Amino acid sequence: MTKIRTGWRYAALVLLCGAMFATGHALAQGEEVEGEGGGMEQMPPWAQIGEEHEGIAKFAGKWKVHGSWIMQEGAPETEMDFDATAEMVMGGKWLIQKTAGERMGSAWEGQLLFGYDTIDKDYISVWVDSWSPIASVARGQMTDGVLMLEGMDPDHATGRKKKVRMGIEWKGDDEYRWTFYDVAANGANARVGHLEYKRVK
Repeated sequence: MTKIRTGWRYAALVLLCGAMFATGHALAQGEEVEGEGGGMEQMPPWAQIGEEHEGIAKFAGKWKVHGSWIMQEGAPETEMDFDATAEMVMGGKWLIQKTAGERMGSAWEGQLLFGYDTIDKDYISVWVDSWSPIASVARGQMTDGVLMLEGMDPDHATGRKKKVRMGIEWKGDDEYRWTFYDVAANGANARVGHLEYKRVK
């Protein structure tokens, strides 16, 4: 009898957990869920996508990328070319960009997760690539048409992290530019590279 009761309790717990998961998933996806009174409830405002996410959707598509980078202080800029493909995922809440090409004569790939934090009210980017096992995380705001992000990035010269800034500026609907800066001790920007994205039609 005890085993039977235990089995029923376990089954009830599984059903309860499943119902809780389904409700949470529906809210996260922006779906209506049935409330306690039998009515339908909407997800909270902070869980909904807005105009910032619609702006991020402009980055979706296929891109040809050309740019240059200062690999170490005093050295000339190194030219680079690669392809990028980006798409909105998770109900339009996030953009994932995948890139592939060559870097310093070796095959290289990277991925960017880009979105808007509706609670902190800022944009967020998370970059990872095959160059290192370090994730670069940056946050920022849109100012005068330029999205300025700030975060910490690996310093390949020292093996430590350094403060960096990135500016993203559109040039029409089919072209945009990333500009990358190291941040000096006095807070000044020192440009270290740029990437020009052109949409493939």
